[in-house]
Amino acid sequence: MPAWVMIYRDFDRRESLLDKALEVSLKALMYDSSLSEAYATIGLAYYGKGSIEEGTKTVRKAIELDPNNYNALWILSRIQHTVGNEQEAIESLERAVELNPEFYEALDDLRMYYEGSGNKEKLNWVINRLLEIYPKHLLKHPEDAYRHMAYAISLAISGRIDEAKTEGEKALDLSPDDPIMMYYGACLYTRFKENKYAVELLGRAIKNGYQNYEWIKRDPDFDTIRNEPSYMELMKDKN
Repeated sequence: MPAWVMIYRDFDRRESLLDKALEVSLKALMYDSSLSEAYATIGLAYYGKGSIEEGTKTVRKAIELDPNNYNALWILSRIQHTVGNEQEAIESLERAVELNPEFYEALDDLRMYYEGSGNKEKLNWVINRLLEIYPKHLLKHPEDAYRHMAYAISLAISGRIDEAKTEGEKALDLSPDDPIMMYYGACLYTRFKENKYAVELLGRAIKNGYQNYEWIKRDPDFDTIRNEPSYMELMKDKN
């Protein structure tokens, strides 16, 4: 995938990165209309901009051109989750991980599904994989705030609470104004039953530009705070 999309996916959710990736991918298709990665990139750009129908169409085209495109399968799973097709999203993610066992974005999303469904066997498997992958990744990329936060969540699930808090605060310190980071921080702090701080972080995420309200409504990490008055006030009239 183009570098701009990799940066958007892993580090920085500025929409300008999607605009650049979209421009480059459309130009690439002018020269070769069979480029699966170009279609996947366009699909992610549309999804990131909230154009679900266009994103679905182009991502499916990417998979049609290359059934082994694990990035496209991950993007498709995100779209499927957003529109409520949970089982299809799981199947897309499991296929992506089958194709790339080190694909931590897909593993992280599977963690969410397995935990939400109560599938302890699969949850233990995915957590053990992530606890193997993330320390090695962070040794090479210590400034990767996103992965520090994802590692924190895996540590929290495994019961290593002190380590989880350390990693979570490190992530927030590295990217203090990033709405995605605040969102993940809210997910993390629900696990410590620090609901007030979790809602505060979620509110800061929205204030700083996070607008995927359907994802918030479907995210099982927030099930423990949905009856909090501050959460209900925050989500009032959010469509």
